Amino acid sequence: MVKNGYRSIKTQNDFLSLKEGNTVIVYDTETTGLACEKGDRILELSAEKFIVGTDYELNLIDSVQLFINPQFPIPPASTEVHGITDEFIADKPIEDDVIDEVFEWFPDGVIVCGHNVPFDNRFLTDMFERHGRTFRPGLVLDTLQAARDLVDSKSVPNHKLGTIAKLYGADEGMTFHTAKDDVHVCGKLLQIFLDEYKEKAELAKPQTLRPKTGEEMLASINCRKSELPKRVPYIKGMCLHMYHHANNNRLYFYTDCGSIWWDRYNKCWGHAPDKMKVPFESIDMEAFIKNALWLASVKDETELSRVNPGKETVWFNGKPWAAT
Repeated sequence: MVKNGYRSIKTQNDFLSLKEGNTVIVYDTETTGLACEKGDRILELSAEKFIVGTDYELNLIDSVQLFINPQFPIPPASTEVHGITDEFIADKPIEDDVIDEVFEWFPDGVIVCGHNVPFDNRFLTDMFERHGRTFRPGLVLDTLQAARDLVDSKSVPNHKLGTIAKLYGADEGMTFHTAKDDVHVCGKLLQIFLDEYKEKAELAKPQTLRPKTGEEMLASINCRKSELPKRVPYIKGMCLHMYHHANNNRLYFYTDCGSIWWDRYNKCWGHAPDKMKVPFESIDMEAFIKNALWLASVKDETELSRVNPGKETVWFNGKPWAAT
């Protein structure tokens, strides 16, 4: 069941924002390590190109698989994950030889999709910057986030690509942690999640059985007039709350509207209803997130997940905050 939090609604809206005729690039990478900022590079880049048809039907029109020689030894721990060895990659083209093809596959405004795609986007951004270009996707769809929305965490041990693919029967004949197979599975999941989001959106539509009476129309107008305007919380401080499991922690932002948190493991925003001073629906989350990222000195939520202010609260205004 789709959750009702801000992140879940945004994910659904992003997926359903696809229009007939749009081009979507589903892609995946295998890398020398986890940190492009420390010099790790892409070893394999695979992608499938889809055209969106009627009713969100995805039509595959092209695919690519590129192996790239990083020009330095691959750490054994990385080879254990994806199976790419120094011997295999030795005669493959270097980055300079494939970069033009990469640029063609990822033009400005491209719609990209992947499973935990922020990881791949960081490596692609790093590659573009080395060649004097900027990676500018127009829309980013993450099947990992969609899986966390649509698949109850109690029904699966995790939301990894292989686990979710098996749940939906999309894993037959696939070898995970090879970019080509991961992309093929991710494309299947994208279609599945589009269908599920479309169905849920249809079910959520109000059913008008008859024209409204004048009295009902007046009541509707008065209801709209009484709706609370969106407000942007003033952020006073933040701290990290650790729970029983190392991966279960939240970065809390203390505001004049109450406490709003970023779950660093599940990658979603949330709040404690009993701690809010205003209805959560009245919060302008887009503006709040922009301010939170700025105050934490990060550019996106992926970087926010790595912020660790410690258990002591960091007060942005120099004074401790307490609910009144």
